[in-house]
Amino acid sequence: LKLSLYEGAIHGVACVWSPLIKKPGRIVNDLIHMTDWLPTLYAAAGGNVDDLGVIDGVNQWPAISKRRDGSRDSVLVNIDEELKMESAIMGHYKLIK
Repeated sequence: LKLSLYEGAIHGVACVWSPLIKKPGRIVNDLIHMTDWLPTLYAAAGGNVDDLGVIDGVNQWPAISKRRDGSRDSVLVNIDEELKMESAIMGHYKLIK
């Protein structure tokens, strides 16, 4: 069921290197959405994320650089208006309507 809301594998791979990472060599298994990259990289570069205004992304830099838990516990997977289906991940569960 690839490309459907029932697909179980919604995982991506990324590699982040920086001398600012205090404890390198970590695999982060937290929920990170693609919209999180802007505030995360902005914070890593020394920016104040509040300056970005209201955005959907969450700053994940503490999770990446300091081995803290990520601050995201839910993620919208998709809203298919044509098929009238929606899906979101909340914690360890994927909710499909």
